[in-house]
Amino acid sequence: MDTQGRSAGQVAVVTGAAGGIGRALAVAYAAHGVRTVVGPFPGDPHDPAQTAAAVRAAGGECVVHEGPRRWPR
Repeated sequence: MDTQGRSAGQVAVVTGAAGGIGRALAVAYAAHGVRTVVGPFPGDPHDPAQTAAAVRAAGGECVVHEGPRRWPR
């Protein structure tokens, strides 16, 4: 893991990170030493805790922010 680059020590907030592209981005950031805050889009059926586990397995730090679980009306 390259944590000596310019990204090391930075923090990324990744929305829609419960699955798909967002999850892949969060894990990729972790591989570069970026700490992540992940959260799902409202109504997303995926579990953001699984993304956090994948980030941690890649050696990164991750916090899950649940936020609103539905779009405001």
